[in-house]
Amino acid sequence: MAMRKLMVVGVLGFLLLVLAGGAAAQPTVIAIIPVGTAAQIAANPATNRVYVSQDVPAAVAVIDGSTNTIVASVPTAGSPTGIDVDPVTNRIYVSQQWAGAVRIIDGVTNSVITDLHVPGGWQAGSVAINPATGRLYVVRAGAGYGDVAVFDAATYTLLGTVGGWVQTLYLAVNTETNRIYVADGWNQRVHVIDGASNSVLATVPVGDYPGLIGVNPATNRIYVPNGGSGTISVIDGVSNTVVDVFAVGGTPVAVGVNPVTNRLYVTEYYDDSVLVLDGATGDLLATLAVPHFPGDIAVIPSTSRIYVSSDRAVAVIEDLPVYSFSGFFRPVDNTPTLNLAKAGSAIPVKFSLGGDQGLDIFATGYPRSQKINCDTSAPSDAIEETVTAGSSSLSYDPIADQYVYVWKTDKVWAGTCRQLIVRLNDGTDHVANFKFK
Repeated sequence: MAMRKLMVVGVLGFLLLVLAGGAAAQPTVIAIIPVGTAAQIAANPATNRVYVSQDVPAAVAVIDGSTNTIVASVPTAGSPTGIDVDPVTNRIYVSQQWAGAVRIIDGVTNSVITDLHVPGGWQAGSVAINPATGRLYVVRAGAGYGDVAVFDAATYTLLGTVGGWVQTLYLAVNTETNRIYVADGWNQRVHVIDGASNSVLATVPVGDYPGLIGVNPATNRIYVPNGGSGTISVIDGVSNTVVDVFAVGGTPVAVGVNPVTNRLYVTEYYDDSVLVLDGATGDLLATLAVPHFPGDIAVIPSTSRIYVSSDRAVAVIEDLPVYSFSGFFRPVDNTPTLNLAKAGSAIPVKFSLGGDQGLDIFATGYPRSQKINCDTSAPSDAIEETVTAGSSSLSYDPIADQYVYVWKTDKVWAGTCRQLIVRLNDGTDHVANFKFK
């Protein structure tokens, strides 16, 4: 098991990650939204709405992700703690700690549908909904015990309970595998529940005081922040074992995951910062300053925005996606080949980004070319295809899933070699070399 010591960067600075010869996109805090004393946060990617449970005042703040403004406030009974969203039904579930109930909110009208009584749960804690199965999971905490109550979210029926642990704190769900992960704080472990049978499949030892767990359903990796150890335990969802530990230092309390980019966002409670990590390697990509005592994190992958709850504010982070670039397609050959072309011709430069990412994919000022020395030892290949064009242009072919950048070359380049640099707005550079006649 590898222990990776992360490089420390300034709170207001960024560590640049080199990908394919270019610097990676830099995540940025783009807004600070004042709220009450925040507890946990959740987001609905289908509606681009964000929900923050507030202790003072006791309410749920509803944030419009397009404008980063609070558009509604829904009162709660008792002290709200856990919160989760079902994007299929557009319902929000808020545990009310001292009321022993979960308040269910309609995401369309921002009104209360009902209060779901949690039997024996006078300290209703963290909640999690699995939209694939329609099951709701609620932590029940009491004097010296804790378990998880399982409800049918459609009928409000209690289906059973799982556990009987000393201190059950936080929940997370992998919707792809129908497994539920429960942080057991005092015992430094995570319990794995099978959502089909409501039984414990495994108990995984982790670090001290595990916190708000992050799940990547695309890789089936579960990330557990250990506040007392300054580490992130990485659990493999197949073997239910810790396969890596990322040493982050400080007091990490929550992990948010963007499954599209496989980036992790880790709140450092006492350092007033969010760490951005590579989910595969644990490498530190950036450190961002956020308001005091950051806690929970919500991620909307489609907008690449991350929402961080803190003492009296929500920080909004924008993190550009990393595209899936697999190289140039013919007629352009990839380096080190020299593409032989006629100066003044228009060359179709074709590539894929793993789907339609829109036409705003280039960094400002790119693509561009620069003169290079002609490498006489490099293999060469003639450009077999040119097009008629008065200027350079970009289009997307949905059938071939290819972008076509028509590069209008200059006649004065005859007898020289040049390098075309395609810099995308994720910060990565992709180059091809040409020799003009």
